[in-house]
Amino acid sequence: VRTPFMHRVDDLPPGCRVRFFLWAKNGQGKDWCDPLSLGFRSAGFIEGRTESLLPPPPINLRAHAILSTAIIIQWDLPVNNTGHPIESLEISFEKPNGNQSHLTIDAKLEGYQVGGLTAGQTIRDISIRS
Repeated sequence: VRTPFMHRVDDLPPGCRVRFFLWAKNGQGKDWCDPLSLGFRSAGFIEGRTESLLPPPPINLRAHAILSTAIIIQWDLPVNNTGHPIESLEISFEKPNGNQSHLTIDAKLEGYQVGGLTAGQTIRDISIRS
């Protein structure tokens, strides 16, 4: 009765690509390609990825009028325990004309100014994610 062999690799970072090559020897210690070996070549490799951890979204999203023609969107970065720094943020909002705006900005920024508004105009559906 054969017992399956399992090997576990720990401490790989989230979202890591892994590739394992398998190589087996027969009971005499001969490789599969040796003329004295009765074995066959195993699959070339096994490939996969470790589970990716998404960073948490920014918190305390707020918007303030700073001029009659502009507002500033601000947020606080969350505590991030994923092991990877948050490098960029995606901001989405609806402009007064109904068009959606999607931007990617550096996460080191503390806010984003939306200008080109006229007095009394608003933007809607502001969202931000890391």
